Amino acid sequence: MASNEDRVGKFLRRLLQHRSALEIAQTLARDDKAAPARIPGGSSVSPASLAQRWKLISIGENSRLALYD
Repeated sequence: MASNEDRVGKFLRRLLQHRSALEIAQTLARDDKAAPARIPGGSSVSPASLAQRWKLISIGENSRLALYD
């Protein structure tokens, strides 16, 4: 265990040589921006869920068919 603690200590010392603890904390702070909209249908591959996903992007039928090939 001591070797893991030594490695962590060395890592933290190297990290703090270049940035302050406050700068690191600000970088790691949670971003309060709104999360992007979820993709409808999740991981489902049903015709209905695929149709919902196609509605999210605006491409023509010909382009959609070309993607299937």
